[in-house]
Amino acid sequence: MTESLPEISFPLVEALDRCARCGQCRSLCPVFERNLNESDVARGRISLLQAFLEGQSISEDKLGELFYSCIKCYRCEANCPSHVEYGPIISSMGFLFGLKGSWVRLVSWMLRWILPRRRLYDGILCLARWSQIMLPSQRGMSMRHLPISLFHRKAMPALAKVPALRRAPESEGRGGVLLFTGCLGNYVYPQTVRSTESILRSAGFRVEIPRQQLCCGMPLKAIGDKTGARRLAERNADLFESMRPDWIVSPCPTCAGHLKRGYVELIGDRAMPWMDHVKDMSELLVQESDLLDREAKALSGTLKPRVVYHDPCHLLWVLRVREEPRRLLQEVSVLLETEQGPRCCGMGGIFSALHPLLASQIGSQRANDLLSANPEEVVTGCPGCMLQLQERILASGHSIPVLHTSEVIARHLDRQKR
Repeated sequence: MTESLPEISFPLVEALDRCARCGQCRSLCPVFERNLNESDVARGRISLLQAFLEGQSISEDKLGELFYSCIKCYRCEANCPSHVEYGPIISSMGFLFGLKGSWVRLVSWMLRWILPRRRLYDGILCLARWSQIMLPSQRGMSMRHLPISLFHRKAMPALAKVPALRRAPESEGRGGVLLFTGCLGNYVYPQTVRSTESILRSAGFRVEIPRQQLCCGMPLKAIGDKTGARRLAERNADLFESMRPDWIVSPCPTCAGHLKRGYVELIGDRAMPWMDHVKDMSELLVQESDLLDREAKALSGTLKPRVVYHDPCHLLWVLRVREEPRRLLQEVSVLLETEQGPRCCGMGGIFSALHPLLASQIGSQRANDLLSANPEEVVTGCPGCMLQLQERILASGHSIPVLHTSEVIARHLDRQKR
């Protein structure tokens, strides 16, 4: 059975054997916390996959279901006492068992056709924006349904009139910071891209936003389509190799985490030259700039809003960035924390589409955690978290805005310039 294993960066069997079955992941998993299903926790998936590889009679469809039931927050991996690299394990499950069923293959075919073609992608989202305008807004806000999300009553912000990449200036050459917009940043939250660019320029970095960049490929990886995900990785790798940026920054930690770790699984050694150059904006500012010290003095007399910060799972558990956004926010706001500490918002990309009720329950719990701090604004570093938390906060009857970290910092920098 092991001959069918996909190519990964280390032997899968060795990774599976490293799991001590201690159950630490049970106390960390947001899905297990809700359904108490042992097979839906990391050690359960590892045990069943290992049993399958050893020849036991376990349905491949069951293993595929277990792949899709994982929210892929990677909190279990980051806190595993045995240092089990769960990320490549769950990716391998997807590549082996995920791309099954007519609906998944249809979605895969559509994404393979659309994502590499920017003009086609733009056109489809433009049509979606006009269809969205025809639908009622949610509670007077800009949260609206899309036709494809009406079944599960999933609302999202109004799609951008002009994608961020269409406003991007022409590239000036090599080096500097390559700003990778991500799909949500490009089409739903272009203000996060503009704010990140503005902050980095204020810090003295030369910023490039190449229009040739494509989706990072995470949506295809999330349904187990290794071939489609690899093709996008190769196209983006061509861009990175031609531009040779000093740093790669994205307002989306899911994109950044995939560029930093996922591309190694997909394209191997081609990803190695830039792995250490992928940074979160806050990480780059704290490590490579004195903007923090300069603006701390400039903003000392500014009235600061009360904000509560939500740690995006992929920023905290994949990129391992926790203190840097807090250091920045402490200079421009009154930073509040929740008593519960970091918890998943329930978004999980395709997870929220496949398990809408469970995702809503996890999200509502997190929204209540954040609201209990009595903030004026909720701040996070991930567009996906922004979408999920804003919907859940509105569903709870509150209208507190959810902002990206870059928006809060850029707003204060703009006030100082006036």
